[in-house]
Amino acid sequence: MKKIAVDLRPLESPTGKRGVGYFNRHLFKALLEKPHPDFKFNLFTFPNSRLQNGFKVGPDDKFQSVPALYWPKKGLRRFDPLFSLIWSRTINTLKPDLLHIPFLFDVYYLAVLDNIRVVVTLYDTIPLTFPKEYFQNEKAKLWYMERLTQAKKAAKIITISKSSKKDIERLLEIPPEKIKVIYGGIDQKFKVMEILKIRETLRKYKIKTPYILTVSTHSFHKNIERIFQAFKKYMIEEKNAQLILVVVCRLISGEKRDWVKQLKELGIEKRVILTNFVEDDDLPAIYNGAKLFLFPSLYEGLGLPILEAQACGCPVITSNISSMPEVAGKGAILVDPYSTKDIIRGVREVREIREELIKKGFENVKRFSWEKCARETLEVYREILQGH
Repeated sequence: MKKIAVDLRPLESPTGKRGVGYFNRHLFKALLEKPHPDFKFNLFTFPNSRLQNGFKVGPDDKFQSVPALYWPKKGLRRFDPLFSLIWSRTINTLKPDLLHIPFLFDVYYLAVLDNIRVVVTLYDTIPLTFPKEYFQNEKAKLWYMERLTQAKKAAKIITISKSSKKDIERLLEIPPEKIKVIYGGIDQKFKVMEILKIRETLRKYKIKTPYILTVSTHSFHKNIERIFQAFKKYMIEEKNAQLILVVVCRLISGEKRDWVKQLKELGIEKRVILTNFVEDDDLPAIYNGAKLFLFPSLYEGLGLPILEAQACGCPVITSNISSMPEVAGKGAILVDPYSTKDIIRGVREVREIREELIKKGFENVKRFSWEKCARETLEVYREILQGH
């Protein structure tokens, strides 16, 4: 029986509340819930972790506490050598046949050791694509590049779209045969719902209809500034006094102030709802209630919200670049995310082909599942262990 170590600690860091955390939580739940007679898993967590309560694991699988600092913390960097030593000793004592590092950028010192076969997951190359927006200074860039140097040492790199694979090949000069594309899946809760449940959820968040929906963070690549601008222009040109924009988001105070300032400058602050925290189980109803889902991101590693909207029968408008055409298939209207005019064109076009979009969206989501994601991840483990 081969011993597989998986670093689950990013699920307990700030990353665990974002897309990477969502991806890995669902992947490893699907992967661990079925018995694997060839493997036993050691799952690394932070001390006093509650992660084990959320995972169903086999009788030979174990959770293992491995102390660490996540992200650079001022005043605590002097402890980096200590945590680096703990990490090295943990790996060398355990001697796993394979180590999977699903996220390289949270645990600050994390190293890919030379004497262990390692799989690393890289989701995108956003900081390299938009360096001015994502690197505060040269030191931050050097740290990020050092992380990528660690990734190059891996036996295999998993990424989540063909688009991301091309970027990793080009920007990191990694041979294509070393990179495996494994798509994410869709939670079964994303589906067409009864109207009473939809209305109940909308009342909870004080959302009035009709509304255009988007899901966003404060990150530059989410393109929220153009979404706000396009909504204002469309609202004025259509003379629609009822239409609102709903932004499902999770903002800290400074981020919220920035968005509110933008909305006030555009004069649309009363026509836009920033939900802030939305419970996971409420999101499907919000997709169901929307006239359309607007997702003109400048870059996505994958773009799971596209699939969530499609599964809920919500027409999708997304970008014609990066991974989004690949993920959306034929079930979306594609627009130039750098053009507010083209974004508005997409919104208007939905009215003409709404039912066709919904039907094609339902067909498209059949390509994606967490069970398939888990199965293909296990195949990567087997390939490496067999020396392929």
